[in-house]
Amino acid sequence: FSPEEMVFKKTYNPDQAIYRYYMVVENNEVVVYYSDWKNVYENTGIDATLLPIEEQKKLSSGVKIKNDAELYSILEDYSS
Repeated sequence: FSPEEMVFKKTYNPDQAIYRYYMVVENNEVVVYYSDWKNVYENTGIDATLLPIEEQKKLSSGVKIKNDAELYSILEDYSS
């Protein structure tokens, strides 16, 4: 610390996040982000226009996902 400068450090621990992932639509593709909403976890290749309208609406505002099991369950539903 000095009178001229103050430095802050932010540490991100995904194990402490309430939601681990965040799912949205980008360019008609379902994309999964880490909960920081900045880093892509997976570009799924799933065409969002083929999903039911209700799911498209949910994805348009973003879907928060708690863990891997929930994520893979949703992706399985979307791809079947």
